Amino acid sequence: MAEPWDKKDFEELARLHMGREFAPGTMLPHLQTFFNEALAHYEDATADGKAFVDKAMANIIDFFESMLKDAPDTADMRRMRRLIGLGKGKHFKAQSLIDNFPILPVEPDSRIDEAKNILCVVMQCLLDLLRDATRSPQSGAAKISILGLFYWLIDELTVAQFLARRSYATLAYTHLRTILEILDKIELFTRFPEFVEIWGSNDDDEIWRKLAPARVREKLGRDSRDPMYRDFSQEGSHATFRAMQPRLRRKQGASEDEKKIAIMFGGVREPARQVSVLIYCILVNHPGDH
Repeated sequence: MAEPWDKKDFEELARLHMGREFAPGTMLPHLQTFFNEALAHYEDATADGKAFVDKAMANIIDFFESMLKDAPDTADMRRMRRLIGLGKGKHFKAQSLIDNFPILPVEPDSRIDEAKNILCVVMQCLLDLLRDATRSPQSGAAKISILGLFYWLIDELTVAQFLARRSYATLAYTHLRTILEILDKIELFTRFPEFVEIWGSNDDDEIWRKLAPARVREKLGRDSRDPMYRDFSQEGSHATFRAMQPRLRRKQGASEDEKKIAIMFGGVREPARQVSVLIYCILVNHPGDH
């Protein structure tokens, strides 16, 4: 097994590719070769070796940034500035956002883990009940619809906790709101199975008139304005400023009077909101309580 590279190995590589004058037109190929080989050994390198590569990368980026500072605004210059932005962490790659989406944050949080474990117990109880219910044949549009809604509920719970634990709490509220609609439909079809026929029809206008979320709540004898449903809508299902606020961070500018606003995306780590989503997932499994 090859020995991990240390600072001396990277210094020798740098002398080979950057420690002398470049012939015209050869600087960029030399830099590319250096960083390609350096990055190939980076992950297994010693701490001082990684520090050397990090510093070399930062110096090169700063050098090119200073060279482009007063350059004219052309398509080529914009491309170069975007590359520099990537190197300095001020620009982003869509591929990285997509690839990193399923990855849990590095920093563990015992509150989030504990809430997730409780949710697992609750969801397992529901799955066990569904397994028992489907051991014998079921018939009738209402019963089949109710079973289908319960299994749909499992998917919504799974996605909501997935998003919350990965710092996408705002997006999770859309699924929480759908969970409330599913639970109301289950209760409605259990008490008034005749409404399944309207729900399964192709008459979208009649479905909305009679089975919109507010109308379903009225049929169940509740206020049409559910405060929890409204809260979920404001927290993320709708494009409200309340849902936008967690993405905003106030930053100090260059002077005492200058204020800046940073806009977060790609997940916003907020353990309190993340735990609240998981708690909601647990609570909504008790339809009579919401």
